[in-house]
Amino acid sequence: MQVNHLSYQIGERSIISDLSLACAKGETIGIYGLSGCGKSTLFKLLAGFKDEMTGQLTGSITYDGHDIFTLTPRERIQHVTLMFQNTDTQFCMDTVENELLFCLENKRTPRTAMAAKVADALNFCEINHLKKRQLSSLSGGEKQLVALCCVYCLESDYLLLDEPFANLDETTTHFVIEKLRALQKQRQLGIIFVDHQVTPLKDWLPEWYHFQHGGLHSKLKATTIIEKERARKNLIPKSPNQRTSNPRIIIKDLTLAHEKPLLNQINVTFDQGTLIGITGTSGSGKTTLLKALAKITPYTGNVQFGNHDLNKLSRKAFFKTATYIFQNPQDQFVTTSVAQELQLALGPQHANLEDLLTTIGLTNTANQSPFLLSQGQQRRLAVAEFLLRPLDLLLCDEPTYGQDLENALRIMTMIRDKVRHEGTTAIVVSHDRDLLAAYCDQQFEVINQQLVPIGGVFDAQN
Repeated sequence: MQVNHLSYQIGERSIISDLSLACAKGETIGIYGLSGCGKSTLFKLLAGFKDEMTGQLTGSITYDGHDIFTLTPRERIQHVTLMFQNTDTQFCMDTVENELLFCLENKRTPRTAMAAKVADALNFCEINHLKKRQLSSLSGGEKQLVALCCVYCLESDYLLLDEPFANLDETTTHFVIEKLRALQKQRQLGIIFVDHQVTPLKDWLPEWYHFQHGGLHSKLKATTIIEKERARKNLIPKSPNQRTSNPRIIIKDLTLAHEKPLLNQINVTFDQGTLIGITGTSGSGKTTLLKALAKITPYTGNVQFGNHDLNKLSRKAFFKTATYIFQNPQDQFVTTSVAQELQLALGPQHANLEDLLTTIGLTNTANQSPFLLSQGQQRRLAVAEFLLRPLDLLLCDEPTYGQDLENALRIMTMIRDKVRHEGTTAIVVSHDRDLLAAYCDQQFEVINQQLVPIGGVFDAQN
């Protein structure tokens, strides 16, 4: 793969500027940069998605001497596959099996060979148990494994991985890395990563290209990036918790199942003005728990929200003082511009829209569609618009997904300030244990269908 003097500009804004890059079959390259700097745009161009881009493009991208922009979609598959940052935008079918069959159909795989190839892919990724599952029922981590399975089926020469570990716990992350390395060895696959998580890949990729100002200007050692981020995390101030010890949510004998048992007989109390962190392996039930507390998913047992039985409280009454921030921010946008999204929360009389955009790192995006922002920018917008109104309860599913460290700290600080200054109870689901430890008053891990406290003895009745 060869990139020569690639530039991409939307209006007056230069996103990629005179970028050149080469990757051979069997080679692995890592690209590191701030959220919203243009990494995902670069990947879309490397995958040949020129027709979806609205800006001005110059330069060339070739695979084995073929201009990627002159190839048909079927011809492109032979050369390159892009694993999207948001897997929901990648899947087309209803079940895991049908999605894999769809991939094979796009390659014109003979029908008589399809069943064996699906079985081979599922075996390689060790997800036979997901074969008949609805894609919509899977966790973010399970979807990422299905996306890897699709990559296996497509058999392209090059693989572009856009934040492949954003929804994965540490164990699953290392599992995926092992599978990728095995696949690369087996097929001499060329792999290019875009990621904010350098630590899991440091042994495989000791150096990373630094993407900034539209180009690849230097290489950074993985150890340098890791040490810098660790030092930054160590500077996070641990502000004292001023909570009142009044219960906000009392959970008794909560049991959850979603195509499989998830949580069993949970008893716990979350107090007013508390920031709660929940972690656990992919598919363990973290998101389903949030959806149950948001009156989206049914449960057995009893949940008291303030003075009300949650099951008997109407959704309209519940969402007057509570909100749920989805794992996929696109699920909650309802307008055609960033300004309109924020004004729904701010109200039309608010005069500090630009100040707010600067605070959340979205300067000069007021008139852009929220659906055209990068994944990291979408996440910051989704969090910010719900932090602007008074809330008793804030449920956040992976709020730092797709963020560089600086923006992840910015988001967590905004949530903690909401808790400290307004008495909001916030429950945050995340795989980033370091951030949870730095910001949360209490932490829990989902283990064997139980909500287990992290760091000290926990009395479920207090």
